[in-house]
Amino acid sequence: MTQRIPLQDLTSDAAVEHHSPQAKTTGRSPSTSGHIYVREIQGFFQRIRRYSNWLLIALVTGVTFVGYFTPVGGLVRDLFSLEAHPWALFWIGFFTLFTYLNAGWLRHQVCLHMCPYARFQSAMFDSHTLIVSYDSARGEPRRGHRKEVAEAAAGDCIDCELCVQVCPTGIDIRDGLQYECIGCAACIDACDSVMARIDKPLGLIRYTTERALEGKPTRFWRPQLLAYMAALFSMVVLLIGFLNARVPMDVEVARDRQTLFESTAEGRIINYYTVTLRNQDTKEHQYALSATGLPGLRLQGADTFVLAANETRQLRVALNADASALTQPSHPVVLHIAALDEPSISSNIETRFLGSTRQ
Repeated sequence: MTQRIPLQDLTSDAAVEHHSPQAKTTGRSPSTSGHIYVREIQGFFQRIRRYSNWLLIALVTGVTFVGYFTPVGGLVRDLFSLEAHPWALFWIGFFTLFTYLNAGWLRHQVCLHMCPYARFQSAMFDSHTLIVSYDSARGEPRRGHRKEVAEAAAGDCIDCELCVQVCPTGIDIRDGLQYECIGCAACIDACDSVMARIDKPLGLIRYTTERALEGKPTRFWRPQLLAYMAALFSMVVLLIGFLNARVPMDVEVARDRQTLFESTAEGRIINYYTVTLRNQDTKEHQYALSATGLPGLRLQGADTFVLAANETRQLRVALNADASALTQPSHPVVLHIAALDEPSISSNIETRFLGSTRQ
């Protein structure tokens, strides 16, 4: 007799992926075949939905990463209008692809083979460190599921392997702490639930230290811990200092690569530059642009402009100087950019001014 499958079970990926061998060994009545086809269709759409969700999350992650380096509002608008810069598209695609692969397919393999956290974290452990541990003195020898074995003199562990099944990296904590352990404590919760059902004390797997498991006292304050605290405090102080000294403005200056310089009938030399300015503040600012480095150096075009909060703008700037002031083919010059309404926001960018050598 064919077992009837509840409709709610048809949405399970396990039911979809494991029904085929059974279907080959049982007779297919019209009703059975209908159930199999429904399960196949349901499974197909479940997989499409799952992969689509992975891809959507990966795409959001890619846009977020690129948004750290360019205004995310303009980036999203450019994506919808198909006007995004090719480099932005490349990096969004790069982060989307690897997020999809790492989070969707590799999963715990990333923790096992790619993530450096476990490697350097394990180097910081000692016998006084609080870690997820299995109390082998209490749990061994393990009891089986048969009654005669359970009644024998044995430990509290019934070898149900729930701690292994719930571990996201697939390790057996009963073999001791391993570098793959990420400290999620899922094994603790699973073991405590089993201990509660068999009327045994909780904590067969728990947060404890190696010395505590050996029946020895554990010291909290020790030189190693004090050194880590001092290092962490120093990093926090440096971070606060860098944040306070941060200038909410980013400036990039690139020379025009097509024309090194131009000469005018008045005997002056002109150089062209592209200045990219990003206002990284939360409010609008008016900026002033000037240049120094050569006698009689002049800036052509507008020297003041306004940028809204988080706005990025590219300016084509021309500098000209008297040819008689040039004593060598290349001279250092400095472009000064400062906010008129907040003088502390300023930046000086050094570049080169090219021209022919004065005869």
